[in-house]
Amino acid sequence: MLFHDLPGVGVSLKEAHLDAIVKQQHPVQWFELMVDNWMAQGGFVKAALSGISQTYPVTLHGVGLSLGSIDPLNINYLKQVKSLIKLTGARWYSEHCSFSSFHEQRVPDLLPLPYTQEALNHISSRIHYVQDYLRQPLLIENVSSYIVCDHNEMDEADFLAELTRKTDCYLLLDINNVYVSASNHQFCARDYINRLPVDRIRQLHLAGYHQQGDWLIDSHSAEPSKAVWQLYEYFLAQHSTDVATLIEWDNRVPDFDELVAVQQRATRIQQQAKAAKDIGLEVVA
Repeated sequence: MLFHDLPGVGVSLKEAHLDAIVKQQHPVQWFELMVDNWMAQGGFVKAALSGISQTYPVTLHGVGLSLGSIDPLNINYLKQVKSLIKLTGARWYSEHCSFSSFHEQRVPDLLPLPYTQEALNHISSRIHYVQDYLRQPLLIENVSSYIVCDHNEMDEADFLAELTRKTDCYLLLDINNVYVSASNHQFCARDYINRLPVDRIRQLHLAGYHQQGDWLIDSHSAEPSKAVWQLYEYFLAQHSTDVATLIEWDNRVPDFDELVAVQQRATRIQQQAKAAKDIGLEVVA
């Protein structure tokens, strides 16, 4: 499957916004569907989804596959993903470099893997299976983390870089997750980004977090923070302005107009970075 560049900045597609999207003129250029929220939808929602996907480019994003788990892959889940790809004509499907189940017991979070060669070989084999099943490459996303395995043999950036080499998958770089993890574990977010294979990054996520004591929590309940915007500007200035960007806002979901305002801010930042590069201006973010 060949990837086609997506235009500009998209937003997560929420059922609460369907009416506004269908009836109003707006500048959003593409939408991302959280597959776990749309698998069982029917009636008007399914008809609206079909209409939107015929008008706008769509991508799929999942949290339920638990790629890093040692439990067997959920084939029924993959069947539903495949059906959604067919229904929407989705440009790609993304999942996380994480696990969320053990012996069929699930936890309500995306847990980081131990960054070891054994774990790398394990998740690589599962990614190969999913890519063969769907007949297309996956995008794999970095997660926000609050714990670190004592037995790590590499860090997350090196692990993801090696994962793309072993599986030929692509990356979904979540800028907010990088910042949250960097703050929680005291590493340099810019250095992390610089060590990724940028040519494998096909999508960026921007989202908000909240602070709980000394920890940052990836909550998707607000617009991106000033620090996350600055890290986004850094990525665009130093690496690529052509990577599709997605605004995530999954909790305390605002009105569609408020979400569009954030989307427009990201669009302006992207356009300014591209204009600076087009005239050869060196940008220091």
